[in-house]
Amino acid sequence: MRVIGPGRAGTALTRALAAAGWEVAAPVGRHDDPAGAAEGVDLLVVSTPDAAIATTAGAVVPVPSTVVAHLAGSLGLDVLAPHARRAALHPLVSIATPSTPLRGAWFAVAGDPLVQRVVADLGGRTVAVADDDRAAYHAAACIASNHLVGLLGHVERVASAMAS
Repeated sequence: MRVIGPGRAGTALTRALAAAGWEVAAPVGRHDDPAGAAEGVDLLVVSTPDAAIATTAGAVVPVPSTVVAHLAGSLGLDVLAPHARRAALHPLVSIATPSTPLRGAWFAVAGDPLVQRVVADLGGRTVAVADDDRAAYHAAACIASNHLVGLLGHVERVASAMAS
């Protein structure tokens, strides 16, 4: 497998898959030419900012045997054109650092069944999310995460008043 975009999410996934026994090829960074990124790998993960996924995937020369996937929660598989084997693999965790563990995480998946194997190898769980439902899924995930943080902050303020 190889990652285009070795930021927090891409690096966390790369580390997790390497620890699970996957062979990991050198990542493709911002200043590298992504054209040949799909060569010699069974999985190419585009882990760029969401707005750059379509442009980045379009710059990669398609390899019929390679699955091209993205990590975006809100985008469908159409952004991965012209690749025939496409998938979405969104980790339902906050990835604060490249060393954030992904083992055991939930993943929203779509497309090529190879992503099911990825999640299984990470000891994770999947939820299938169709393209038409991805925006609602992503909104729900953001609300749950952000509201939980807000709620915990409010709990801390109320509880600290008790300690006085």
